Amino acid sequence: MKKNAAEPHNGYDQSNKMNKCLIVSNINKEYVNWVETLRLNLDPSSTDEKEIRLYKNTPIKIEKLYINGKSLNIENIKNKIFLS
Repeated sequence: MKKNAAEPHNGYDQSNKMNKCLIVSNINKEYVNWVETLRLNLDPSSTDEKEIRLYKNTPIKIEKLYINGKSLNIENIKNKIFLS
């Protein structure tokens, strides 16, 4: 496990069935930490989970949420802004 990579949580439920989650959002490119994102994704020695790195306090608005391909109702959080 590397300090600068995400810890894998495996996404399993109580029945040991893998769950796939997709969160749809738009982020302004000025909030992406491009140096860290590229460094982590281009490192051939790392097998840890990769993702786009955002700067702290990036505003995130969830537009859609899917679990195992099924769309969830997000009406109660649709107009909320979350900070990374």
